[in-house]
Amino acid sequence: MAAADQKRDELIADLQRMIAHAQGPAKADLLFQLAEYWWEKSRYAALREMKDFDDAYARWSAERDEKGAARAGPVPPQSAQRSERYRKQTLAIYRDLLDRYPRYPRRDEVLFVAGYNLYESGDKAQAMKSYEALVRDHPESRLVPDALVHMGEHYFAVNDLARARVAFQRTADLKLPKVSSFALYKLAWCDYNAGDPAAAIEKFQRVIAYSDEQARAESAQRDRIQLKSEALKDMVLSYARLDLVEPAIAFLEQQGGDRAPEYIERLAGAYFEAGKFERAVRVYRLLEEKAPTHPHAAAWQQKILLACDKLNRRDEVIAQMKRLVNEYGPQSSWARANTSEKGALAEAFELAESALRGLVEDYHQEAVRTRNPATYELARDIYRQYLEAYPQSGSARRLRFYYGEILYALQDWEAAAAQYDQVAREDPRGEYAVRAAFDQILALEKRAAVENGAPRKGDAAQGDAAPEPIPPLEAKLLAACERYLAVAPGAKDEIAIRYKAALILYDHRHYAEAARRFDEIILRWPGDAFAQKAADLSMSILEAQREWLALSDLAGRFHGDRRLAPPGSELWKRSAEVAENARFYYVMDLYENRKDLPAAALEFRKFVELYPESRNAAIALNNELVIAEKADRLDLVIRAARQLLREHPGADEAILKPALLSLAS
Repeated sequence: MAAADQKRDELIADLQRMIAHAQGPAKADLLFQLAEYWWEKSRYAALREMKDFDDAYARWSAERDEKGAARAGPVPPQSAQRSERYRKQTLAIYRDLLDRYPRYPRRDEVLFVAGYNLYESGDKAQAMKSYEALVRDHPESRLVPDALVHMGEHYFAVNDLARARVAFQRTADLKLPKVSSFALYKLAWCDYNAGDPAAAIEKFQRVIAYSDEQARAESAQRDRIQLKSEALKDMVLSYARLDLVEPAIAFLEQQGGDRAPEYIERLAGAYFEAGKFERAVRVYRLLEEKAPTHPHAAAWQQKILLACDKLNRRDEVIAQMKRLVNEYGPQSSWARANTSEKGALAEAFELAESALRGLVEDYHQEAVRTRNPATYELARDIYRQYLEAYPQSGSARRLRFYYGEILYALQDWEAAAAQYDQVAREDPRGEYAVRAAFDQILALEKRAAVENGAPRKGDAAQGDAAPEPIPPLEAKLLAACERYLAVAPGAKDEIAIRYKAALILYDHRHYAEAARRFDEIILRWPGDAFAQKAADLSMSILEAQREWLALSDLAGRFHGDRRLAPPGSELWKRSAEVAENARFYYVMDLYENRKDLPAAALEFRKFVELYPESRNAAIALNNELVIAEKADRLDLVIRAARQLLREHPGADEAILKPALLSLAS
């Protein structure tokens, strides 16, 4: 292109030298040629300017991506200086030609190309004046039809229908091939835009009749410009505006041939776009009856579904939705009939998927807004249909989560939990995994509350009670807690969920695992209220199992942990009491149940040393005394009796009197 531009410059230079010495019509011819070369140069310069801008923008975009927008600077400007300069040079020559050579034989050509170039450069008003001068001053010119078409197109574009009609009517009256049929076609559009659809239909029909006539003519005489297809497509708008359903279908079937369904589909689409949904459904159903295996049949059914929605026929929405999925899905007879139409099959999938997705999202929002149970149920049914039909779609996981939300709102807790579980299980790192896992817990708790009534109080079973099977619903809740902990590590409510899981195990006597989990909570979050609850239940487990020594040690550990049991707190007081009492029960068990008197005597002594102020200290000293007497340990008898009388003078007389007798004897 650069070489051609260089050659063009040489030709321009040659012409300029020749013009300097030329006179009369010859000079005018040379000026005309020169103008054409400047116009070509202007177009070439415009292409170069666009190329330069594209390159500059690409460099700027790369620098912005690499260094950031601030360092890349502003978007490079787009210049049109060179092309505009050459364009002005061109138009100046045309004006000079028209002013200095009014009788120039090719003046009509100059007016035409001047009009064209003025229009291209944006000076549309002057372009129209140039065309008008051509038509007025040179009515016999071969360029008049084209000038009239350009004028008509301009006035049509700016909705000046009166002047557009004049231009196109004059063109049609010329009865010339290539332009007359087109002019008639545009006149039909003028009628339509002017609000006269009946007149538009009549002209479209004349265009079609002319095309049929040309189709029967000899090839050498045949007009190459045929607008039958365009007229058939466009006239449906006029039929739709007049609500002439039957006449439109009859005419389109008669004239459309194999393409009749395409034209009738446009009629249905026109009704749909105009909001005439009843008529749209009627035409789409007629199409389905006449061409059930047509590649566009799935699209027709989608439109029927959407029209039923627009008409607020909620009962029909579900029926038409099922029909769309079942009769136009991958396994349908329609799909088998269109095996070779890969595009149609893909489009059917996309249309059905997008229709269901759009509907269910709209109904979900409406349900939330209106709180209407029927709308919730409709959204539920569409969600279910969508997920059954398109379980692997890109939107399936998101819609499955919101299906769970709808089920939750309808208080179908267990079904909601199942959907949440699938979302979190299939994509544990996905956008909805954490919310789904948490909502699954909430749903199962709701269901458990309905099934079990009031929650369990958390009292441990006494003795050697064996673990009981965890009921299915609570087992699901336990698994949901585990899933949430897996997908949301470090979540702010982690401790609450861990406590909830441990409590389920505790309630069903899985004490070993429950104790392990309670202990983990206490160690990781000692200052939290859940840790204090865990501490109480941990002590309750050992108390239920009568593990007195272990209970005493555990309670003592809790009592000494200032983060878990700050001095003066209820847990601080309670754990001290439990540690003391459990130690005493342990010693009494040695003494009364196991009959291990030597060990019991030592433990009674330790108890008194550990808890000298205990209300059980006097009992411990008395029991130590009794054991010493049985062992004939007089020294131990004297020690225990003296300590009892000295430190616990207010003890029960039944304890003090034997001590006095032991000392006296």
